[in-house]
Amino acid sequence: MFLLGVLVALMPVACHAQDAGKTAGPQPAASPEAYLSNLWSDARYVAGAPARWDSTDWLKAGAGGVAVVGTALLFDRSLRNFAQGHRGDALDRVSGHFQKLGGGDSFLVLGAFYAGGWVDRDRRSRVTAEDGLDASILSGTITYLFKEGVGRSRPSAHAGVYHFSPLSGNASFPSGHTTQAFAIASVIAARYPDKPWVSVLAYGSAALVGTARIYNNAHFASDVIAGALIGTTIGRMVVHHRNESSGVRVGWAPIVSRSFTGAELDVTF
Repeated sequence: MFLLGVLVALMPVACHAQDAGKTAGPQPAASPEAYLSNLWSDARYVAGAPARWDSTDWLKAGAGGVAVVGTALLFDRSLRNFAQGHRGDALDRVSGHFQKLGGGDSFLVLGAFYAGGWVDRDRRSRVTAEDGLDASILSGTITYLFKEGVGRSRPSAHAGVYHFSPLSGNASFPSGHTTQAFAIASVIAARYPDKPWVSVLAYGSAALVGTARIYNNAHFASDVIAGALIGTTIGRMVVHHRNESSGVRVGWAPIVSRSFTGAELDVTF
């Protein structure tokens, strides 16, 4: 839990905190086509992010890498042994419920945000759901590529902490459930900076997902750390890009009537 709690300070953030916290501006997608356009725009933004990082961002990325490697060298074996030595029926049931928040249940959370936004006419809630879905798709894609490229064996395979076989189907690194949980948590926290308890609940729930994956012998601690870093970074990037893209927009439309022919200028802030 302590290791998961320090992640925010280590991740490479491609935006300033105050930018990620803006809540006015972004509009929910008006159609499936508009949503897909937003998703494609987010994908291009995320893919090009390293080219925009400054020295501070690269230092934070390096610190995140050191945290992952250091955890693998110092804690993976001992934390796995500790977790497996303290298994119990009650903890098995609790951890089983929590890890679902990094799987299918996370989409129920997003669905609740979107449905609530429709009922209450809350634009921010609907944008949160859309950003969360974008972050899930993009961070999930990155996690899949890492899984295939690294090929780390899961602790349940009993192949050792340092068994790697790229393109073998081994998929321990990074933790996909943790990536998903932190991607959505970071979006929710960034969209509700005026409600600190929301951030505590979101990140706390995501941390419990990662802890459950270690407890259930599905991942090593370093897998969880890496997944949390990926999910949080992508989630914040998506929110920042959506805010950045929702600045001043200028559009026009022709107007033709019996008494006037011209154009209407529409400026949206």
